Amino acid sequence: MKRDEREEVIYRALRGVETPEYDILGAVKAAREEIPRRRRPHLTRAALLAACLAAALTVGALAAGLTVGWDGFLGRTPAEGVTAVGERAVTGEYTLTLQEAIVDDEGAAFLLALTRNDGGVLEGKPRLGGNLFRWDVKVEGEKPNMSSGSQQPILSADGRTLYYCVEFEGQEMGGLMGKTITFLCRGVADMEWSEEEIETIGRETVSLLPLASTARKLEESHEALNSPEGRKELIHLVAELSAQATVPLTKLGEGGARVSAVLFTGDGRPMVAVGNRRGQVRQGQYLTSYCTAGALIDTRTGERWGCTGYTWVGDEEEGFYLCDFDGCPMTVEDLPYLELAANYGAEKVLSDEPVELSFSTGMGHQVIAELDESVEFHYYGDCTVHVTGAKLSALRVSLTVDSMERAGWDWTGSEDNTRWVLLEKDGGQIPLTPPKSRVDGETGTGQLLLEGYDRGERLLMDPDQAEALLVGEKRIPLQ
Repeated sequence: MKRDEREEVIYRALRGVETPEYDILGAVKAAREEIPRRRRPHLTRAALLAACLAAALTVGALAAGLTVGWDGFLGRTPAEGVTAVGERAVTGEYTLTLQEAIVDDEGAAFLLALTRNDGGVLEGKPRLGGNLFRWDVKVEGEKPNMSSGSQQPILSADGRTLYYCVEFEGQEMGGLMGKTITFLCRGVADMEWSEEEIETIGRETVSLLPLASTARKLEESHEALNSPEGRKELIHLVAELSAQATVPLTKLGEGGARVSAVLFTGDGRPMVAVGNRRGQVRQGQYLTSYCTAGALIDTRTGERWGCTGYTWVGDEEEGFYLCDFDGCPMTVEDLPYLELAANYGAEKVLSDEPVELSFSTGMGHQVIAELDESVEFHYYGDCTVHVTGAKLSALRVSLTVDSMERAGWDWTGSEDNTRWVLLEKDGGQIPLTPPKSRVDGETGTGQLLLEGYDRGERLLMDPDQAEALLVGEKRIPLQ
């Protein structure tokens, strides 16, 4: 999904954090609220879609379509940096083709196309990643520690091809050049849900009256309960309370999910434990996997309080989601009048046949410059680094540093952060993201990584056109 500038700041702050699964209702709402792609001044959407249509007709037009594809997603096509792949695989009634890739030592971007096997028009809203389905990557047969992202898919003018641009950045891989990368896809999900489908598959409302006698007021604060020792105590307490009474939840099958306990922390926060047995239930086109508490409802007034966060507590086979309702004023005495609206993690499946598409990266295309520069910049605090080299690819600028000092952190705002820009030989300028640090805190050695990014758009770069880095007012030649 395309993000605006504020959302992108949040995304970049959280992209390395592993989060729990999200609920079906929130996912569907997000899908419906996707922001249309901005039109780039050098290429209209109409021209892009027309090129995508032409790309489906002949082999020669296919190459032109791919060029337009990178332009449409990431602003330009770095001809020297593109690896032709052409691997394809069938998943159910669909064919997924990994058309091209752009690879450097840190990661890769993939250009993919999804079509029907019969060449027909794509129906619904097919996606490689949905509520439960995810795409993944292997390098030399192993899954790396990585972060990933994707652009808004583009549907061809004739509705027969859906183009994807996805990207990953790995850590501690020792470089990607000359290695085999495998793109994995679990299947194809349909993100077009009707309100009736959401209600029938993704929601369930139950009364909490049966738990009124077992609800427990605790002395511990919310923070204490979320400590390692607090979690151990919670496991025992929830097991004790659920042995006395539970409220069954039905859409994961008998015994699949239940409301196990209602707790109130010492600082007045309601928490609901929703027991889950790990596994998935398939009913026709729908795959259901887990259940959390979505909202508390006061039946006397109709007022609702949404869940403010949930975490998994337990082992791989069985446990519970501990769901918080920060700001909800309800107490033990109100419990007979409360209902719980449960949310299920569910997928509307178009195909559940996984596929793998592999290719060898070759040597890619990167430009290397030796440097000897001391650079001062501000990124939520003052930093000084000594830069010994730069490696430029279409995807990013990687600066090698042998020392880094930070004066401290200042989170009062981003307006004082130093602006980084890549200056090109033809006079062009590409704004860069603030540097992401991979520097060892003890030795001060490591890397600073920057990507092309302007007004909510991820941008590719042409390493052969790079002339200098502009860090605030300091110009660093890259010759």
